[in-house]
Amino acid sequence: MRVKSPSVTMRRSRILVILLLVAITDAVGQSASEETQAPQQRPAPLTDARIMPAHFPIEVAGDLAGLDIAVEAGSAGDDAYLKLTNNQDTAVRCSVQFRNGPESRQRRARLAPQATGMVTGGLRRRVVRLRITLTCGPAS
Repeated sequence: MRVKSPSVTMRRSRILVILLLVAITDAVGQSASEETQAPQQRPAPLTDARIMPAHFPIEVAGDLAGLDIAVEAGSAGDDAYLKLTNNQDTAVRCSVQFRNGPESRQRRARLAPQATGMVTGGLRRRVVRLRITLTCGPAS
């Protein structure tokens, strides 16, 4: 039997907690929209990035190269995430950099057409302000 290191187990449990919180938030939003009979809206584009409540400010900036990608940023505890929705008919490749002072984490994601993906950045230092830089382009 292979024993997993505590850091891998903790990372996986953090990701599961984030996904659970996002699912609960989406479910609450959907039930509220069903009650008002309003049409369901797509997530906001990068320029109007909807920021979920966090105990620290989150700034999102980036270059989408004219692609139709919706972005949603938020945090759960000391972990930050970026939910990306590809509204294109082609696959896209994105690079995300989470910056918290001198601490920096780089993540990459490939999104299939009409798919949604989650990119997380585990932060180890106390967060005062989080800056997220997103760069996307067509997948080769």
